[in-house]
Amino acid sequence: MGTIADTLVDIRIKNNDVYVQLKHILKLYDISRCTLWRLLNEMRLIPKYQKAFRDVSPQKKLVHLASFEEFIKDKHKKYMRE
Repeated sequence: MGTIADTLVDIRIKNNDVYVQLKHILKLYDISRCTLWRLLNEMRLIPKYQKAFRDVSPQKKLVHLASFEEFIKDKHKKYMRE
């Protein structure tokens, strides 16, 4: 059985930035699709993360993995402060 890294099919665009499909984020974080869509919609509203998304086609969406992880960490820090 391979590791999660073996299952990820990444697309590298400029500067070796890793953009992954949403299905890979679901596997990495073990969250539901509804939760992922809610988080991504929230993330899209923040100007800092505007360039974290690549819409290749209507069905194929890519997300900058490092930006998503940063968003999750920021969200957690905000929760812990409250």
